[in-house]
Amino acid sequence: MFFVLVALLGYLIGSISFARIVVRLFSSDRSIQKIQLNVPGTQTAYQSDAVSASAVNTQLGPRYGCLTSLLDMAKVGLPTLILKLYFPDASYHLIFAAFGTLGHIWPIYYKFRGGRGMSAILISFAIVDWLGVLVSFSISLLVGLIRKDFYIGNKLSILLMIPWIWFRTHNWSLLLFAVTLNVMNIIAVIPEIKEINRLRKEGNLKEFLRAETLEVAHSERNQSVSRNTFYGEYLKQVRSIRNWLKQRFSS
Repeated sequence: MFFVLVALLGYLIGSISFARIVVRLFSSDRSIQKIQLNVPGTQTAYQSDAVSASAVNTQLGPRYGCLTSLLDMAKVGLPTLILKLYFPDASYHLIFAAFGTLGHIWPIYYKFRGGRGMSAILISFAIVDWLGVLVSFSISLLVGLIRKDFYIGNKLSILLMIPWIWFRTHNWSLLLFAVTLNVMNIIAVIPEIKEINRLRKEGNLKEFLRAETLEVAHSERNQSVSRNTFYGEYLKQVRSIRNWLKQRFSS
């Protein structure tokens, strides 16, 4: 019976949409339902209807996107951690984390339209095995830098947790947990996968993935704003370090 209660609470708490709350608090006249990112040098755009920290980051900037991500992590992570500490020999924390992620992706309060689950999944994995998250994230970041494709790198970070958890623990419950979170994320990102495939067929995928900035056009408002991509932020930091080194050693 307690398993059912934990699952129900996990789903209901996970269904709280902090992306919507943050937008209403800090920009009540904007919608995060539909976003399109204009691909530089082309006449096409990448479209997304995700209601997530990434959407908030795209529209309002990294400060509010980071705030939303932290809140999403807290709503799943704190109860998961408490359950793990109080019931170390049970799987209550895994149940809560899985159903919390389910609620985050398909929230009952908002007609089952939510985010893609990355914040909830990452904090859940971190509580189960923080070292695995550190290793998998480092590998995925390296792959993203080499391929200049942070979309694949982002998905690889949680996918690598499946073999990591199995080889470290050989625990079937943890393996099922890792597979379940990945399956939910894959189902959730099907719209984005379709968009990526469309851009690939049009020959515009490279321009999209390697763009340093993207113009965000709001479909419900006649306005647009330029935002740095993750790749663009990385290059910005690299250039700053390079310039600092040049000034340091040239003086």
